[in-house]
Amino acid sequence: MSWLQLWAWLPTADDVAAYRANLNAYAQAKGLRIEPGTQQVALWPLMDWLDRLGLVPERARMQLRLSLILLGVCIVNAAALLSFSLGRRRRELAIRRALGARRRDVFIQLMWESIAAGAASSALAVVTYMLGIRVVAAGDVLPSAITAMHAGALLMAAGLGVVTTLLCSLVPSFEICRVSSLSNAFAKGAA
Repeated sequence: MSWLQLWAWLPTADDVAAYRANLNAYAQAKGLRIEPGTQQVALWPLMDWLDRLGLVPERARMQLRLSLILLGVCIVNAAALLSFSLGRRRRELAIRRALGARRRDVFIQLMWESIAAGAASSALAVVTYMLGIRVVAAGDVLPSAITAMHAGALLMAAGLGVVTTLLCSLVPSFEICRVSSLSNAFAKGAA
Protein backbone atom coordinates (compact mmCIF):
# COMPACT_ATOMS: atom_id res chain seq x y z
CA MET A 1 0.00 0.00 0.00
CA SER A 2 1.25 3.46 -0.81
CA TRP A 3 0.04 6.01 1.71
CA LEU A 4 2.02 9.00 0.48
CA GLN A 5 4.32 9.67 -2.44
CA LEU A 6 6.88 12.47 -2.45
CA TRP A 7 9.23 13.52 -5.23
CA ALA A 8 12.59 15.02 -4.30
CA TRP A 9 15.79 16.00 -6.09
CA LEU A 10 18.67 14.42 -4.16
CA PRO A 11 21.96 14.91 -6.04
CA THR A 12 24.37 13.13 -3.64
CA ALA A 13 24.37 9.86 -1.70
CA ASP A 14 24.55 11.83 1.56
CA ASP A 15 21.37 13.70 0.59
CA VAL A 16 19.63 10.38 -0.09
CA ALA A 17 20.71 8.95 3.28
CA ALA A 18 19.60 12.07 5.16
CA TYR A 19 16.26 12.16 3.34
CA ARG A 20 15.66 8.46 4.05
CA ALA A 21 16.47 9.01 7.75
CA ASN A 22 14.03 11.94 7.88
CA LEU A 23 11.28 9.89 6.24
CA ASN A 24 11.83 7.00 8.70
CA ALA A 25 11.82 9.44 11.63
CA TYR A 26 8.57 10.97 10.35
CA ALA A 27 6.99 7.51 10.04
CA GLN A 28 8.02 6.63 13.58
CA ALA A 29 6.75 9.97 14.90
CA LYS A 30 3.36 9.25 13.34
CA GLY A 31 3.30 5.91 15.12
CA LEU A 32 3.39 3.73 12.03
CA ARG A 33 4.31 0.13 12.73
CA ILE A 34 7.80 -0.84 11.56
CA GLU A 35 8.46 -4.48 10.75
CA PRO A 36 11.85 -5.71 12.01
CA GLY A 37 14.45 -5.98 9.24
CA THR A 38 12.41 -3.98 6.73
CA GLN A 39 12.35 -0.40 5.65
CA GLN A 40 9.44 1.67 6.81
CA VAL A 41 9.61 3.88 3.81
CA ALA A 42 10.72 3.05 0.32
CA LEU A 43 12.95 5.45 -1.58
CA TRP A 44 13.59 4.69 -5.24
CA PRO A 45 15.59 6.49 -7.90
CA LEU A 46 13.33 7.74 -10.69
CA MET A 47 14.36 5.16 -13.28
CA ASP A 48 13.95 2.29 -10.80
CA TRP A 49 10.50 3.58 -9.88
CA LEU A 50 9.50 3.84 -13.54
CA ASP A 51 10.77 0.28 -14.10
CA ARG A 52 8.89 -0.97 -11.05
CA LEU A 53 5.63 0.47 -12.37
CA GLY A 54 6.38 -0.61 -15.94
CA LEU A 55 5.94 2.91 -17.32
CA VAL A 56 8.82 2.78 -19.82
CA PRO A 57 8.22 0.07 -22.40
CA GLU A 58 11.17 -1.89 -23.74
CA ARG A 59 10.27 -0.69 -27.24
CA ALA A 60 10.91 2.93 -26.19
CA ARG A 61 14.29 1.97 -24.72
CA MET A 62 15.24 0.22 -27.92
CA GLN A 63 14.24 3.30 -29.92
CA LEU A 64 16.44 5.44 -27.67
CA ARG A 65 19.43 3.10 -28.13
CA LEU A 66 18.96 3.04 -31.89
CA SER A 67 18.64 6.84 -31.95
CA LEU A 68 21.89 7.27 -30.03
CA ILE A 69 23.69 4.85 -32.35
CA LEU A 70 22.34 6.73 -35.37
CA LEU A 71 23.47 10.03 -33.84
CA GLY A 72 26.99 8.65 -33.36
CA VAL A 73 27.11 7.38 -36.95
CA CYS A 74 25.90 10.76 -38.24
CA ILE A 75 28.56 12.64 -36.27
CA VAL A 76 31.33 10.35 -37.55
CA ASN A 77 30.04 10.74 -41.11
CA ALA A 78 29.88 14.52 -40.73
CA ALA A 79 33.49 14.57 -39.52
CA ALA A 80 34.63 12.42 -42.43
CA LEU A 81 32.75 14.48 -45.03
CA LEU A 82 34.02 17.80 -43.67
CA SER A 83 37.58 16.48 -43.53
CA PHE A 84 37.35 15.19 -47.10
CA SER A 85 35.79 18.37 -48.49
CA LEU A 86 38.36 20.59 -46.79
CA GLY A 87 41.16 18.31 -47.96
CA ARG A 88 40.01 18.69 -51.58
CA ARG A 89 40.16 22.47 -51.22
CA ARG A 90 43.81 22.61 -50.14
CA ARG A 91 45.00 23.98 -53.47
CA GLU A 92 42.31 26.66 -53.57
CA LEU A 93 43.17 27.76 -50.04
CA ALA A 94 46.91 27.63 -50.78
CA ILE A 95 46.40 29.97 -53.75
CA ARG A 96 44.39 32.29 -51.53
CA ARG A 97 47.26 32.29 -49.04
CA ALA A 98 49.77 32.92 -51.86
CA LEU A 99 47.73 35.94 -52.93
CA GLY A 100 48.20 37.46 -49.49
CA ALA A 101 45.48 36.08 -47.24
CA ARG A 102 46.58 35.53 -43.66
CA ARG A 103 46.19 32.15 -41.98
CA ARG A 104 43.69 33.72 -39.64
CA ASP A 105 41.56 34.95 -42.57
CA VAL A 106 41.52 31.50 -44.15
CA PHE A 107 40.63 29.91 -40.81
CA ILE A 108 37.80 32.40 -40.23
CA GLN A 109 36.48 31.72 -43.75
CA LEU A 110 36.47 27.98 -43.06
CA MET A 111 34.68 28.49 -39.73
CA TRP A 112 31.99 30.65 -41.38
CA GLU A 113 31.50 27.98 -44.01
CA SER A 114 31.17 25.42 -41.22
CA ILE A 115 28.57 27.59 -39.46
CA ALA A 116 26.59 27.79 -42.72
CA ALA A 117 26.78 24.00 -43.10
CA GLY A 118 25.79 23.64 -39.44
CA ALA A 119 22.78 25.91 -39.93
CA ALA A 120 21.67 23.80 -42.89
CA SER A 121 22.12 20.58 -40.92
CA SER A 122 20.28 22.18 -38.00
CA ALA A 123 17.31 22.92 -40.20
CA LEU A 124 17.35 19.31 -41.33
CA ALA A 125 17.67 18.14 -37.72
CA VAL A 126 14.64 20.21 -36.65
CA VAL A 127 12.54 18.82 -39.51
CA THR A 128 13.68 15.29 -38.65
CA TYR A 129 12.89 15.86 -34.97
CA MET A 130 9.40 17.10 -35.80
CA LEU A 131 8.73 14.12 -38.07
CA GLY A 132 10.16 11.70 -35.50
CA ILE A 133 7.95 13.09 -32.73
CA ARG A 134 4.89 12.71 -34.96
CA VAL A 135 5.79 9.10 -35.78
CA VAL A 136 6.33 8.24 -32.10
CA ALA A 137 3.12 10.04 -31.09
CA ALA A 138 1.16 8.12 -33.71
CA GLY A 139 2.35 4.81 -32.27
CA ASP A 140 0.63 5.34 -28.89
CA VAL A 141 3.70 3.90 -27.16
CA LEU A 142 4.46 6.89 -24.96
CA PRO A 143 2.20 9.34 -23.12
CA SER A 144 1.30 12.51 -25.00
CA ALA A 145 3.25 14.68 -22.53
CA ILE A 146 6.45 12.94 -23.60
CA THR A 147 5.74 13.09 -27.32
CA ALA A 148 4.77 16.77 -27.37
CA MET A 149 7.04 19.17 -29.25
CA HIS A 150 9.32 21.11 -26.94
CA ALA A 151 11.09 24.31 -27.94
CA GLY A 152 14.10 23.30 -25.83
CA ALA A 153 14.48 20.05 -27.76
CA LEU A 154 14.19 21.90 -31.07
CA LEU A 155 16.88 24.34 -29.98
CA MET A 156 19.05 21.46 -28.78
CA ALA A 157 18.73 19.72 -32.17
CA ALA A 158 19.63 22.93 -33.97
CA GLY A 159 22.53 23.67 -31.62
CA LEU A 160 23.83 20.13 -31.94
CA GLY A 161 23.98 20.51 -35.72
CA VAL A 162 26.01 23.72 -35.52
CA VAL A 163 28.33 22.51 -32.75
CA THR A 164 28.96 19.19 -34.50
CA THR A 165 29.99 20.82 -37.75
CA LEU A 166 32.19 23.33 -35.96
CA LEU A 167 33.95 20.66 -33.93
CA CYS A 168 34.32 18.36 -36.93
CA SER A 169 35.85 21.12 -39.06
CA LEU A 170 38.30 22.42 -36.44
CA VAL A 171 41.00 19.80 -36.96
CA PRO A 172 41.03 19.91 -40.79
CA SER A 173 40.93 23.72 -40.70
CA PHE A 174 43.86 23.90 -38.30
CA GLU A 175 45.77 21.42 -40.46
CA ILE A 176 45.13 23.41 -43.63
CA CYS A 177 46.09 26.70 -41.99
CA ARG A 178 49.18 25.16 -40.39
CA VAL A 179 50.88 24.42 -43.73
CA SER A 180 53.74 26.91 -43.97
CA SER A 181 54.61 26.98 -47.66
CA LEU A 182 52.71 26.98 -50.91
CA SER A 183 54.63 23.96 -52.24
CA ASN A 184 53.70 21.92 -49.13
CA ALA A 185 50.04 22.88 -49.53
CA PHE A 186 50.04 21.80 -53.17
CA ALA A 187 51.85 18.56 -52.33
CA LYS A 188 49.34 17.71 -49.60
CA GLY A 189 46.44 18.71 -51.88
CA ALA A 190 47.65 16.30 -54.53
CA ALA A 191 47.89 13.41 -52.10
